[in-house]
Amino acid sequence: MAIDRTAEFMAIADQASQKSPNDKRLSVQEKQVLSKSEFSVLSNQIGRGIKETTEKLANLTKLARNRDLFMDKTSEIQDLTFVIKKDIHTIKQQTAILQNSIHNSRNDQSKSHSETVVKTLNAKLRSTVSDFKEALELRNENLKALQ
Repeated sequence: MAIDRTAEFMAIADQASQKSPNDKRLSVQEKQVLSKSEFSVLSNQIGRGIKETTEKLANLTKLARNRDLFMDKTSEIQDLTFVIKKDIHTIKQQTAILQNSIHNSRNDQSKSHSETVVKTLNAKLRSTVSDFKEALELRNENLKALQ
């Protein structure tokens, strides 16, 4: 005994298609998924930013090691230093935003994972800042030696 419910299905489909996307209410689970997605996107941006800053830092260190007076690239070093400082400041701000977003997690496992991600990113950032300071100190030592 078959029951034909095609008309009922079509009525529901028409009703659903007439709703605008703005009318849709997000469930609690969907909101958590979005926040996890945003967390992932931001943590990826921070990781990429740290990687790019580390590459710039490698160039700065290479330039800072140069002891030749006639091959001194002071303007390039100053530009790189400015860009790296700006990058570090931006990454610190993004990391603070990420840290604050952890408190919105409802799931203990998700919160633990998020805290681990933030700690790892902070450790990488501290390492990058330390390398940056060493590169600047090396540059100062070379300038003093040249004088």
